[in-house]
Amino acid sequence: MKKRLLSSLLVLCLALGMALSVVAAESVVSSVLKLTSYDGTVSIHNKNGRAMTPAEDMKLYNGYTLATGADSYVYLQLGDSSVVKLCSNSTLSVSQSGKNLEAHLKTGELMFDVSNTLENGETFNVRTSTMVTGIRGTVGQIQTDGRGAALALLAGEVAVSTGNVSLGTFKQELVAAGQHVSSVPIPSD
Repeated sequence: MKKRLLSSLLVLCLALGMALSVVAAESVVSSVLKLTSYDGTVSIHNKNGRAMTPAEDMKLYNGYTLATGADSYVYLQLGDSSVVKLCSNSTLSVSQSGKNLEAHLKTGELMFDVSNTLENGETFNVRTSTMVTGIRGTVGQIQTDGRGAALALLAGEVAVSTGNVSLGTFKQELVAAGQHVSSVPIPSD
């Protein structure tokens, strides 16, 4: 009887340890980006495609996709004080590897105020089909229709890669406050 009880306790401890390690692994991602507020029609799906109910202070994990309807928006918090707004009729997916966070804006508009420089080793990139923008202590707006993209920068400076990034046919440039850059897809041969 004691052996069976001890065996059951051991199995329970192992299961609890595994569950806590999964929570700890996800909390690393969640400490970087979370939904702070929203209005209108907002859908969120996890990396397995399961629908999630939007909620204030919701932690966003690797592989989550957010979509807003007409007259809808989502505010996201990056770190302690940086804010990202996903505007109406927009779709965004989130991916993270270590301290590297990437938001893939598939369609729509994203506004960002990353007024504090990110911590050492952290990156935040916004990707569209034709542009990758490395955001580091800047304020601006990115729009895409899924084929081309436009960036308007209000403050700071960003590194931008434009062209067909997935094929490696792109150019890199620095964009400063007050500048605007657009990109269209480069036909693949």
